[in-house]
Amino acid sequence: MGEPKGCRTDVQFDAPIAAGLGLSSHIEWLDTEADIAYRAYETAQWAALRPGVVRRDMTWATLEPRLGEVDWAPVEKVLDAVQSIDAELIALLDYGHPDYPPYSTDSTVPPDNPADFARFAGRFAQDHAAAVRFYELWNEPNAGIRFWRPTEDPDAYGALVGAAAPAIRAADDDAVIVLGGLFWPDLLVNTPGPDFLDAVANALPDLSSLVDVISIHPYRYPFTAPEHADEGQPSLANEICDTWDQMDQLGLDQHPLWIGELGWHTAQNALFPGSDEQIQAAWLVRAAMLSFAQGAAQFTWYTFRDLGVDQSDQEDMFGLVSFDADPTDDEMPRKKPAFSAFETFQRMLSTHDKISDASIQLALPTDIYAYRLSGGDGLTWVLWSTGVSAPLDVPAPQHLNATLVTMDGAATEHTVSDGVIQVSVGPEPIYVHLTGLN
Repeated sequence: MGEPKGCRTDVQFDAPIAAGLGLSSHIEWLDTEADIAYRAYETAQWAALRPGVVRRDMTWATLEPRLGEVDWAPVEKVLDAVQSIDAELIALLDYGHPDYPPYSTDSTVPPDNPADFARFAGRFAQDHAAAVRFYELWNEPNAGIRFWRPTEDPDAYGALVGAAAPAIRAADDDAVIVLGGLFWPDLLVNTPGPDFLDAVANALPDLSSLVDVISIHPYRYPFTAPEHADEGQPSLANEICDTWDQMDQLGLDQHPLWIGELGWHTAQNALFPGSDEQIQAAWLVRAAMLSFAQGAAQFTWYTFRDLGVDQSDQEDMFGLVSFDADPTDDEMPRKKPAFSAFETFQRMLSTHDKISDASIQLALPTDIYAYRLSGGDGLTWVLWSTGVSAPLDVPAPQHLNATLVTMDGAATEHTVSDGVIQVSVGPEPIYVHLTGLN
């Protein structure tokens, strides 16, 4: 009883935690009728979700349609959408170009000469320094079967970082350069994230000065709960703790750690079956809370919308909203429970900037989680159980105003009795928000 749920019991952030809750998005950036409709819908929904950051591909081959000539119009459309909600863009600079060696029409084949990619990255930073702060170098370069074909190569990726990072810094003194988010699991068809990070650090002795952030994608395979642990994979919290240990060994311990992508899909017939939609929503909140509680400065959910309806294809169904085959008609896509769970979680993060694990304070069993969010406006408890629903007494001084908020945002006033608030905690996180501290 009363053991901490990870390697950290108190985490103080330099900014409100809410600024680090983000969305990975495929928001459309071209000018077809469908693109315009998709973009308008997604931008409108962002206003409700209020992500602090939005991560999107800035695809080289699209943005340099003619050799040596750039077209930033698609970028401006994305920036307009992101800036309309006062969020920040993570510019994911990625993929190859058919007009540069090896002249491949497969966009995921990297350039033979890293200097070619570096010129594009430097030009992008030069022309967007006033609007962009975060630059990420490639996506999942260790998953070569998908994103660095024909196979991943840490030396080649290190050379790309070694060329592109200085080009970006020369163009933007305030650039925050993110090592390309690494696919963390070992699926036998990729180099596991930890091994690849070791290899890149070995190839680039000055990695710590070239990049400012380490980003990982700790997807669960199979898609189990974030707290689940077995011989095949540790819990999400322990995975993050292990990453901190590795970063310390590599001299990267002063760098922020981002959960650059994480999500659970809802495709029931996929090779690795998905969750139902209500569980997806609960695991979104639980994973984000666990990540922040172990010191991750950002948690970016993958992704905003479903890309199809194939129940056997997991890539179709990671979204917060359902697939919309025709965005130009009057029928809006359906919001999954995860949409309101994200929206509520962001609202409950409020302006808090400190997280405390209350496992010891409340003598909690291993299956009950309680985090105290403080700093900023009031005080908020985030509570759930990985087992059956159970009663829990949450400490609260008698003079405070208490509101109980469910995962979907429903709120009720709650009574403080004898210095505690009595709640029932289950698999769906709930919040107790206390005001009147001053």
